[in-house]
Amino acid sequence: MNREPVKVIADIISHEMDLPNDRIFIYNDGRELPKDDGLYIVLSVMSRPPFGVKSSYKETEDGLVEVQTLNVKETIIASAVSKNTDARTRAYEVQMAVNSVFSEQKQEEYGCHISMIAPVRDMSFLENTARLNRFDTEITLLAAYEKVKDIDYFDTYNITSKFEQ
Repeated sequence: MNREPVKVIADIISHEMDLPNDRIFIYNDGRELPKDDGLYIVLSVMSRPPFGVKSSYKETEDGLVEVQTLNVKETIIASAVSKNTDARTRAYEVQMAVNSVFSEQKQEEYGCHISMIAPVRDMSFLENTARLNRFDTEITLLAAYEKVKDIDYFDTYNITSKFEQ
């Protein structure tokens, strides 16, 4: 995948919920959260368990290359947050965004798959000191990562160890 999955989700939510980029945050991205009452979205990568890995070999004009592929199930939490009621009344739009035609186009473009059903949880109790409304949508995305690297032939391979015995 040539774009970070959490950024693909950010693009989709921004487009479909008609939110400017400065209202979409990736957890710990260093920007300050809004101080107004309006809606903003915080995206957090919760887990990335692999479910498949493969190495294959391909002949090229320059020699042999190794193609390493890793399939991953990524869980991304999209937190809709606001001081007013926007988070509560618009939380369903996150689910609709990831199931939109625009989302399908992005999935095709980046070669990933976003699950159609996602649980939504009221997590406002975690924000009790600020009295924020917060609704978390758990988004599951399947992605494949690929790395291609040259392989040395045995007659050119250096067998000395890089570490002391």
